[in-house]
Amino acid sequence: MNKAIITVGLLFALGLSISSCGNGSKAEAPAAVENNTVAAGDNTVPYPQQNPADEVVENPTSLTWNKMEHDFGKVKKDSQNNYEFTFKNTGSNPLIINSAKGSCGCTVPEYPKEPVMPGEEGKILVTYTAGSTAGETEKLVTIDANTEPRTTTLKIKANVQ
Repeated sequence: MNKAIITVGLLFALGLSISSCGNGSKAEAPAAVENNTVAAGDNTVPYPQQNPADEVVENPTSLTWNKMEHDFGKVKKDSQNNYEFTFKNTGSNPLIINSAKGSCGCTVPEYPKEPVMPGEEGKILVTYTAGSTAGETEKLVTIDANTEPRTTTLKIKANVQ
């Protein structure tokens, strides 16, 4: 019972804190957790039993990155900006990237869908589309893969002019 109350409270707090790319809109908080589903407005979606980052990674491997943060510097409003993060599989197992997600819709990563074999290099192309609001911005790309730790976070920065 206590877990359910805490879970609903955390989901509610998380739902209130989510906004999209600075346009001020807020996501609706889930209404209830029942039978392993979350009811949010008119949609009912499966409720995860466990955070994927907490799961045991099968056949883990390791990576080295050229860098994990990139600063675009000054960029124009509404411009499209690309950067390739490169990595090398330094482990003994094939790297399998399950997903790569930007912190908002203006940050879109592309990642290898096929396994990256030990000793091989790969790239994550991140496209950042600057909005119409000027100022400093920082966006994240979270990668879920068979690495320890399971998630890796890359960061991009820009000063929108």
